[in-house]
Amino acid sequence: MSDVLHNGQVVLTVESAGEVYKGSRFDWNGTVVKASYKGYDMLGYEKAPLHRKDAIYGRGMHNEFGIRSCIGYNDGDGKGESAWFPKIGTGWLLKNSDPYFFYTQYVIDPITFEKEVHDDRAVYFCKSGTRNGYGYEYTKTISLKESGFITEYKLVNTGDKPFATDEYVHNFLQPGGNRINEAVSLQFPWTVRRDVLSDASDKDHIFVREMTGLSLTGRPRGKHEFFLGSLTGQVLPSEESPYPARWLLKDERLPFSMSETGSFRLEKCDVWGHKRTISPELFFSFKAAPGETVSWSREIAFTENL
Repeated sequence: MSDVLHNGQVVLTVESAGEVYKGSRFDWNGTVVKASYKGYDMLGYEKAPLHRKDAIYGRGMHNEFGIRSCIGYNDGDGKGESAWFPKIGTGWLLKNSDPYFFYTQYVIDPITFEKEVHDDRAVYFCKSGTRNGYGYEYTKTISLKESGFITEYKLVNTGDKPFATDEYVHNFLQPGGNRINEAVSLQFPWTVRRDVLSDASDKDHIFVREMTGLSLTGRPRGKHEFFLGSLTGQVLPSEESPYPARWLLKDERLPFSMSETGSFRLEKCDVWGHKRTISPELFFSFKAAPGETVSWSREIAFTENL
């Protein structure tokens, strides 16, 4: 059963583990699938209406661990117990003979999930047990603020092996329930790199890269998706990112703006979307030795336009 958090201005619907989404890609551990501020709905879907399958595709603010490479996927011979690898917040996934690919629907052996819910705060917890030397305990706490909410993450490595991975939120934003067009813009607290992108697709040629942001000159057409990868430029694994983790979304049709601020230094920022949603993604990269705890947070704020 979904949980509803509310404080008069902000209303969140948080899906419980396995309630609707049962895919192997995204985190099951407490997912914000709806969010509204002063009656304006702000979240959308990965797919257009006729192609939605909520059991396997993303919606709302689905986060994911290890989109590029999963912990333990390349360990062992892929037989017996070594055929299973951990996808944090999801379960133990069964390897196949191909390289890891986030869009593959892997067989899942679910883990244990618990929750504690109040009117304006909810705590979601899961623990994996141990396989192949890997194990973790993961707590996600979602708390309302007067004009927004904060999600706090705590991940404990309970296994015998260290691991390294990343986490981001695939923010499927649909401000006010409106389609994405020239009313929408994104701003960042760094200079947007014009010369370096890890990947880019803008078939409708609607994006203008400005000094500290992105603006649109129209709206995506048909089934076209857009993607701009690594707007900060590539950061080498040995380097500490100098970029603060933040984006600000403005929609001229709304009387307020929406922002996300992370407590971490940014690895990279991607932007993805289509005609119904836009998704700015702030990546956090980290390592955890056995017994080590990693903590971080992401805060969503709604700010009245002046």
